[in-house]
Amino acid sequence: MRGHIYILFVLALLIAAGIPQLRSSRELSGLKQGSRPQETFTRIKIAMPGVRLTYCSDKGLGVNFLCDYGWGRRRGDNFRIVIINTQPDVQLKIVKIDVNIVSIRQLNKEKLKDIGKYRDGFVIEESKVASLDAIKVKAFSRTDPEVRLLDYYVVRDKTLYGLMFSVSPKEEWDGYKFLFEYILRNFRFI
Repeated sequence: MRGHIYILFVLALLIAAGIPQLRSSRELSGLKQGSRPQETFTRIKIAMPGVRLTYCSDKGLGVNFLCDYGWGRRRGDNFRIVIINTQPDVQLKIVKIDVNIVSIRQLNKEKLKDIGKYRDGFVIEESKVASLDAIKVKAFSRTDPEVRLLDYYVVRDKTLYGLMFSVSPKEEWDGYKFLFEYILRNFRFI
């Protein structure tokens, strides 16, 4: 009799090990569970095993973006910080920036330097975010030279938004650049 119970116990463990980890459907810091992305991003899965991207919504900011429910989150009235990793320090910040601006063309190098607190030598490029014209900034932090930044600025409904990625130490950048690209490509306003 004990042998049968032991076999049933081992079978139950094997079945349980085959079931993928269940994710919480409760609301986490203003981010609600969404559907899984249709597209598979193989490079992320290889570079970052265990990352399970899903669509998250933040109605306060009016955005949808990809995240993993295991990532930490902080929020304020006009920003959300998603803590992708702590060692190295990797973050995504989505910010409504209080600046009197109605067009992305109004952003010049001096305004960007002040907004982003960039060290001299930062690079500005034209880009797209959610099919809108955007400004892309590749930079290092003015306050901490170990922090590498990749920021996107877009104006929607006369509001300036910043999607800001940071990695510290900067030598860890290559491990996250494809993830940032994928999050940006799937970013949407709601």
